[in-house]
Amino acid sequence: MNSKRVVQILTIAGFAVAMLGCRLDRENRVFLPPHKWDQVEGLYEETQNIDMVRRNLEDLQWPPAEINEAVYRLQKAYAVVEPEEHPGL
Repeated sequence: MNSKRVVQILTIAGFAVAMLGCRLDRENRVFLPPHKWDQVEGLYEETQNIDMVRRNLEDLQWPPAEINEAVYRLQKAYAVVEPEEHPGL
């Protein structure tokens, strides 16, 4: 096998591994469009409760990955800690 063929095979294999990684990780992090983030912030400002925001988004039938991303961003933006993360609190 010549070196050009080896490079082609390695390039294709690398691409396949990268795509598999993206596919496996797609439920963890997703892009949340600005209009949806505005909606999440509005819900949080009204309720001051991350669990209520989560339930509202579920009622609105948001995809689970977007709900997870919204909760993650709320926790980071407002330094919110959910009680189950720290049982001693």
